[in-house]
Amino acid sequence: MRGFWKCKSERSGNGNEVFGNVNQKDQEIEMEIQTLEGRDNLNVFDEDGRDEMKALLAELSRIKFKIKDIAKQKARYKWLRLRDRKTRFFHSVIKWRRT
Repeated sequence: MRGFWKCKSERSGNGNEVFGNVNQKDQEIEMEIQTLEGRDNLNVFDEDGRDEMKALLAELSRIKFKIKDIAKQKARYKWLRLRDRKTRFFHSVIKWRRT
């Protein structure tokens, strides 16, 4: 546990230095995809448009993964910060099983 607190003191910011603002990137890419889909509906979609759509969908997938990863890290950080070890739950289960 001491390692966590050491890391906490070295930790700075909210992760934007590492991941950037992923929510903003997510919205920008979704808008670009909507624009390309609009071109597709008008039958103005060519091979370059398909390649661009594939690249945008791949980038969107990576960003969604980063968003999930950040949420997971925040949850873990909060769990460790509050020192929630589920001991109350654990002991109540053990008492219930012993009876």
